[in-house]
Amino acid sequence: MSKHYKQLKKLSKRSLGLTAIEINKEIDTVKDNRDGLSELLYTQSENVIAAEVIADMVTNYHLKNIDKSVEVNIELSAKCESTEIIIKNKSYVSDFFSSSIYKELSGILSTISLYSEFLKYGESYADDSLTLHVETLLESGKLQLVLEGKELSEDSLKELNKIVLNYLPTYEQKFIEFLPTYMSYKDSFDTIKSLYIEDGKGTGIIDKTKSVLSDVQDFSERTKLDQLGIKTVLESGIRKYKLSFGELNISDKNIISKYGVSNLKKEKESLISLQKENESIDDTITSLVKEKNQISQSKINKDDSVDELNELLDGIDTSYIVKNSLISLSAASETHRATLSVYSGVRIGAIINQASKEGKFFVEVFELTDIEAKIILDKGYELLESTEPVVYNYNTVDGVRKTETLTTWTISWENANSFASEEELKE
Repeated sequence: MSKHYKQLKKLSKRSLGLTAIEINKEIDTVKDNRDGLSELLYTQSENVIAAEVIADMVTNYHLKNIDKSVEVNIELSAKCESTEIIIKNKSYVSDFFSSSIYKELSGILSTISLYSEFLKYGESYADDSLTLHVETLLESGKLQLVLEGKELSEDSLKELNKIVLNYLPTYEQKFIEFLPTYMSYKDSFDTIKSLYIEDGKGTGIIDKTKSVLSDVQDFSERTKLDQLGIKTVLESGIRKYKLSFGELNISDKNIISKYGVSNLKKEKESLISLQKENESIDDTITSLVKEKNQISQSKINKDDSVDELNELLDGIDTSYIVKNSLISLSAASETHRATLSVYSGVRIGAIINQASKEGKFFVEVFELTDIEAKIILDKGYELLESTEPVVYNYNTVDGVRKTETLTTWTISWENANSFASEEELKE
């Protein structure tokens, strides 16, 4: 038997203060939880399957001007069994591919509406940047527009058209500057930048030139104040578009977070947690059964010891000593509760012994009379006896090492509290 105290933190705490009947109730509760866990596991596994479909939807179709809601819904119905989960995730599909803007920009949860907003701000930002570039050239005198009556002369039109064409790389850079890198915008931009052919009969750049011309053709009639006002409006618009892109990016992140890989990860983590809980239930039940058996065995040991001592003491009555407080020994239940208080950080003074003050659940002694043993058992403690040989006197005349049997008594209240009767606990 160990000669050292067990430390409280090393002991199992589940059954402290519980009776065998109470532990049985805990076992039944755990079993009931396991029965309910199977349904939770099924539901969560279905959630993971659906989340995988939705995450693939984001990967394949986010910020593309296409509606694949029918295809995604078909895949959901094919892979999931739960009608409830299918319906829930079909609503996600509908929100994802919605073409209507029904929320503030920061709250948009539709890839199609978000796509159109990005294009709108991208083109407006590039257009205003182009117009501001032309305005700056006009203001500096590097570009001059000559009118023939109310019409721009052909040479001036060609010059302006050349400037617009040369600005095309910058225009594209401005157009995509704040777009997400994974956004599919090429088709839209190709429509915007379609180049005029050698004979001058194109549409894209020509149209863009005409648009710029309509903004600047009254340049010669402007005052300095007019010019300052026009440039201020353009610069203000460019700043506004930059801020708007920030709001759109927030919405973009919201879409990915709600439907994408991060959501799939969250659903998988929930499933893993349930699986671990399910795997641990059998271990929990085994532990509880072991603790219940320990309490039951302690009760048997106590009863056997009491019977043996009653026979040895010829039925001597120790109740007088106990009831009249002729001993300073507290009841095991009291010591047990005090020890739990120690564990909680509260020290109980005089009503517990030194061992319980130190947070121990048993103490070993080397001398114990029969009547002392009887009193200890009557107070609700568990009493265990062990023996071991002790070698001593190495220097005897004949050189023989003598041995003696040492008896050790362990007074424990770890399990004893759990089988004390209500009457004993009240005393």
